[in-house]
Amino acid sequence: MARRTDGKGKYVRRADKLNTTLENKIRKSKKEDDGSVVVGYFGVSYAIRVHEDLSTPHKIGMAKFLELPWRQNSKDYTKLIQRLTAKGVGMIQAMLMAGMRLQRDSMELVPIDTGNLIGSAQTKVEK
Repeated sequence: MARRTDGKGKYVRRADKLNTTLENKIRKSKKEDDGSVVVGYFGVSYAIRVHEDLSTPHKIGMAKFLELPWRQNSKDYTKLIQRLTAKGVGMIQAMLMAGMRLQRDSMELVPIDTGNLIGSAQTKVEK
């Protein structure tokens, strides 16, 4: 614990150095972690319809193929982000890893007719 002393003693210098280091890390984090992570099925016009239509039976897969894994596993994805950031991984990279896990989990539930829908799955960073 740094104690303030008169005349810029060694404890004050140590605290000033720590403050500078933390400020630099915050600036770097804001620069590197500016953005968001999106998980979805892109470029296939019927993806939303298939996801939302609960009345259509599927031989393989089901509706709500993206929503269901999120609802069931959101705490696990959050814990993954917390573990990774505690190890020094940037927030965007940690969210990207969690997003990729959500993508993988949702792909196990995607209805498959031609393979176009499952092939359109993406996890990406948007600035």
